[in-house]
Amino acid sequence: KPVELTLFSINDFHGNIQPTQPTPLMPRLPDPATGELKAQPAGGVAHLASALAELRSRRPDSLVVAGGDLIGASPLISGLLRDEP
Repeated sequence: KPVELTLFSINDFHGNIQPTQPTPLMPRLPDPATGELKAQPAGGVAHLASALAELRSRRPDSLVVAGGDLIGASPLISGLLRDEP
């Protein structure tokens, strides 16, 4: 019986396990305590994992694949952990 398969692919992760620090180009969101608009950290492995888990929950017949450049040119924190997720 044919099965519809969904592929989720990541690429160029470069060991960015922590969110990046806010930059002027990041969207500004209201601070819950003050209402002041502030740039927010973005990305990181925790965000990636939760986003993929949510997407896969809607597509039970799915696979996650990585196209490459997962650890090359990685940040110091990833290198300290031997680039092992």
